[in-house]
Amino acid sequence: MPLAATVSVLESGRSVNTDPADGSYALLHAAGDFTLKAEAYGYESAEKSIQVVNDETAEANFTLNELEKATVSGKITDESTGDGIEGAKIIVKEDANVAPVESDADGSYAITAYQGDYTLQILAKGYKSKEVKVDLAKDTSVNVELEPFYTIPGGEIGYDDGTAENARAFYDAGNGWAVKMSLPEGKEKAVVTDGVFRFWDTEWPVPGGEDFAVEVWDASGKDGTPGKKLAGPIDGKALRNGEWTVIDLSDQGIVVDGDFYMVYIQSKADPNAPGLATDEDGPNAKRSMQYVDGTWSPSPAEEGNYMIRARVSYEVEKPEITSPENGQVTSEKTVSVEGKASPTTTVELVGKDDETVGSAEVGDDGKFAIDADLSEGENTFKAISKLDGKNVGESDTVTIIRDTQAPELSIDSPKNNEKTNRETVTVEGTVADANLDFVKVDGKKSRCKRR
Repeated sequence: MPLAATVSVLESGRSVNTDPADGSYALLHAAGDFTLKAEAYGYESAEKSIQVVNDETAEANFTLNELEKATVSGKITDESTGDGIEGAKIIVKEDANVAPVESDADGSYAITAYQGDYTLQILAKGYKSKEVKVDLAKDTSVNVELEPFYTIPGGEIGYDDGTAENARAFYDAGNGWAVKMSLPEGKEKAVVTDGVFRFWDTEWPVPGGEDFAVEVWDASGKDGTPGKKLAGPIDGKALRNGEWTVIDLSDQGIVVDGDFYMVYIQSKADPNAPGLATDEDGPNAKRSMQYVDGTWSPSPAEEGNYMIRARVSYEVEKPEITSPENGQVTSEKTVSVEGKASPTTTVELVGKDDETVGSAEVGDDGKFAIDADLSEGENTFKAISKLDGKNVGESDTVTIIRDTQAPELSIDSPKNNEKTNRETVTVEGTVADANLDFVKVDGKKSRCKRR
């Protein structure tokens, strides 16, 4: 059967591709004794020794044996509930020729590749992505649990002024532009949910096109330049009508720690590509980069800000009770339990035996306050954050002591009506109260020694 393969001369490094229609190849080479190697995807490579004589044709035919295949199958489940996750994407990272598959309604999946050692990447919306190693020497089963990733909307990050004065396109496909994104102050981690791009209309280029690709890179390169690709390429379709193009990335599980780059990659050569818009009259944020022939460099300043933005979400934070303090003693019947939690979540305050005390919606300031009745003695409270009805975080337990019993106090020295010629006396006595730390004598505080 004809095969698309590559035939290489090991000693010289020269190579040629076969004609996939009939498997033939031809290569001009200097005379001598050489070793030829034939390689094709999915087949075992083969080598042959050959002697090339001046003005003669040497012939070497190869028959390659197809590699064995194996299938890995299993279930993708929620680690907190054990339920199957539908629509999780399973990718064989080392082999782009293996089409990704998605898990079915109960989380089951199966993916087939040539035998070998691989890394499976599992992505699912609302979950942290995960990678697992698999030895595909034979059919095998691998079950994967994903950790839920509860998030709240974080808004849009961008550095252009919203109006396009110009647009650009590369002559060649595979090049691109990027804008460096920084998380707001106080935010160290985020989930990238959307890439947002502004393109020129159909007036330019002509005929133009809609196809492009999106990538996300970290900023681990020299001086904060793009370093490692985190996701992509993800195919997109450009709107060429003056509106922003939004590419949904929420199922990619892109978690960033600090600065990152939202990247536009041109999929087709000019003039069959869209024109990426630029903001040339706004303040230059000095965040635009260009990717040409596989190398990153700053975009020329005169090109302005490339109109690329990013939308992010933030992980729901663990709630915290800030007042009253743990162990506080009060005689009041009610207390206001205050704290902080992620905005837009609901905080439920629970007491003894997880009985619900009350709830409150957390405002944009991230604060909550819930009134709670106190019983005599110890009262324990815990704040639970809820999002869409699910528990997404719990605070540490806080104990508040209500004590309404008056202490039993007696003065042992000096005795009542005792006379002395000293200017000062030491007042000693006893007090019976489980929660008393000090007493005052004539306005002076005195610590109690427990027996």
